[in-house]
Amino acid sequence: MAAERDGAQALVLALRKERLLERAFSEAEGRTGGDGRGTFFDVFKGQLGESFRLSAGKDGSDVLEPLDSQGQPLLGDDGRPLSTADFLDQLRIHPVYGFLFQQRGAMGTGAIGAGGLGNATGVGAGAVAGGGFGEVLNPQTMSASELYRAGFVTKGRSPRR
Repeated sequence: MAAERDGAQALVLALRKERLLERAFSEAEGRTGGDGRGTFFDVFKGQLGESFRLSAGKDGSDVLEPLDSQGQPLLGDDGRPLSTADFLDQLRIHPVYGFLFQQRGAMGTGAIGAGGLGNATGVGAGAVAGGGFGEVLNPQTMSASELYRAGFVTKGRSPRR
């Protein structure tokens, strides 16, 4: 009975942690969608779920605590524990995990920052300024062939013309 009770308690804690992870991912503008094999949240949870610990807040409510690679609370530049929201903001510009999040600001304005994300053409995501008529291109919504062609476009015109 004790083992069954402990298993049930562990399952409840895992579900509470997953619920908070899902809420934090959504609030951080995590990408939606997926297919039969999974969603962006599934990838996030699988790759980064262990980077969080379920803790009790000052008021006794559940909170997520970001952890470093040794399982210790992740500290910010000021030496204080990093909040979940701040950690997810850092992941937004991460070269590997950044694809999990909607990018803020117009592409081509440098909104992603200096180490921005690259795409298949070797063009940084912040460098795809736009197509014809001044529209802003989002590389995350482009097919591989569109990304390839965008790598050769200069000032809205194809060099073949």
